[in-house]
Amino acid sequence: AAANHVKLVPAWGRLVDRLAVRNKHALFVMARSIIMSGDHKKSSTIDLLKSCVKSPYRAVAAEMVLKVISENGLRLASRAACFAYSLILKTWVDVKNRSYQNQEARLLTLPYLSEILFRYVPLAISGGINMALLIRTFRAVSSLKHDSYKDCLAFLRTLPPHHNNTVLLGAIATGCAESNSIKGIDAVLKEANHLHIKPTSELLTSIMQAYRAFPAPSNKKARRNQEVLSENHHSLDSSTHSGEGLDKEAQSLERLVQETPGSSEQSLALSEDHAAGPVIEFRKSILARILRVWDEFEYHGLVIRTAAYTIAAQVCIRCHEYQKAEWFFRDMAEKQQEHDIISMSNVLLLYLRWNKPQLAFSIFGAMGDQEKCKQFEDQYPGLSKIERNSVHYSLIIDYCLTSKREQNAMYLFRAMHELDIGASPWLYSKVLRYLADANMKQDFVKIMRQVSRLGVSVDREMLSVIKEYQAKISKKTV
Repeated sequence: AAANHVKLVPAWGRLVDRLAVRNKHALFVMARSIIMSGDHKKSSTIDLLKSCVKSPYRAVAAEMVLKVISENGLRLASRAACFAYSLILKTWVDVKNRSYQNQEARLLTLPYLSEILFRYVPLAISGGINMALLIRTFRAVSSLKHDSYKDCLAFLRTLPPHHNNTVLLGAIATGCAESNSIKGIDAVLKEANHLHIKPTSELLTSIMQAYRAFPAPSNKKARRNQEVLSENHHSLDSSTHSGEGLDKEAQSLERLVQETPGSSEQSLALSEDHAAGPVIEFRKSILARILRVWDEFEYHGLVIRTAAYTIAAQVCIRCHEYQKAEWFFRDMAEKQQEHDIISMSNVLLLYLRWNKPQLAFSIFGAMGDQEKCKQFEDQYPGLSKIERNSVHYSLIIDYCLTSKREQNAMYLFRAMHELDIGASPWLYSKVLRYLADANMKQDFVKIMRQVSRLGVSVDREMLSVIKEYQAKISKKTV
C-alpha cells in the first residue's frame, strides 16, 4: 500500500490538469484508490491536495478528495478541510478576477465553485475548518446571485449556537452587498431576530457596512424609477423589520442597480455632492435602513464602535443630511469613542460639503500638532493620535481646486509629495488637468515623474489628460 501511494500521488498531480477537463470520474476513481488503499488516510489526503496546489484545476482536485471522504464515511481532518477549502476559495478569487481564459474559464465558473463550497460545508465543519475560511465561504456563496442568501440562512438554522452564527450572518450580509441583493441584507437582521440571537456590535456594523456598500444607480437610470422609490419610501419605519412595502422597495432598489452595473459608492471625492434627486432618494432609503439598524444597537444596549459611527455619518453626508451627520460625531464625543483615520476623513468631508471650509482647514491643520489638537480634543477624541494621510490631503486639495484656490491646492500638493505621500489617481487627474489648462509645463512634467516614482496607477482619466496635453504642446510646436 505504501509503494502504491508513493507511485500514485505524483501521477495524480501530473494528471489533474488533463483529467479535470476530459474525465472527472477517472480523477475521482484515482483519488479514491489512493486514499482508501493507504494506512494513513489523513496523510494521503494532504499529499493529494499538496500535489495540485499549482494546478489551475486545484478546485476540481479538492472536490474529488472531499467527494471520496464524504461518500466513504471517512473523517475529514481539520488540516485537510482547511487545505481543500483554501484551494477552492483561491480559485474563486482567480475566477472572479478573470484570471483564467478559454478552457479553464469554461469549466471553472462561480456557480460551480459555489456549489462545491456549499455542498461540503457540513463535512468541513465536522472536520474542524477554521472560522476565517468559513466566513469567506459564506460570503462567497451568498455573493453569487440575488437569492443565494436564502440557502445560507437556511443552513445556519441547522447549526448549534456555539458556531458563532453572528459572525456568519455578517459574512452573508457582506456577500449580499456584492450580489446587489438588498433583500438579502434585510433578511439577515430578520434572521437574527428569528433565531433569537442577540446581535453583536460586530454583526450590526457588518450589516451597516453592507448597506453602505450597496451601489447607487446612475442619475439617468434612477430618474426612470423615481416614482417607484417615492411610493415605497414611506414604508421604511424604523421599528419595522418586515412587510410587503419593504420587500417591494428592495426589489425596486435591486432593479436600479441591475440596470447600472459597476456603479460604486466608495469614493470620498467632493464631486459626489452633485448627485441628482433620484440618486439622493436612493441614498435616503439606504439611510433609513441604517438608522433602523442603529435602533438595534440602542435596544440591545450594545457598545457602538467608531466604524458604526463613521458609516452612519458618511451615509448622512451622501444624503446631504449634514446636521444629522454632525449629531453622530457629537454623540461619539459624548460617549468618548475615539476617532480613527477614516472617521476624521469623514469629519473633513462633512464640513467641506456643508460649506464650512474654515473649520475643516482648522481640523486638518491640527492633525499631527499636539498643541493645536488641544482645542479640538473634546469634540474629536483621539485626534491627537491621528497623522495626516493621503485621503485627508486629497479632500482639502480637491476642495481648493474646486473652489478656485489653485495656489493653496498646489502648495498642499507639493507638501504632500515632500512627505512621500501618494494620492489616488482621480486627484492626480484633477491636478494635471489644472496644470494643463494653465500651461504649466514644468510642473506637469514634475508631477508625472512623481507619479512614476511613487508607483501610482495611471487610470483612463489621467491617461486622457496626458494625451490631450501632449497633443496641445505638439500643435504649438508645429
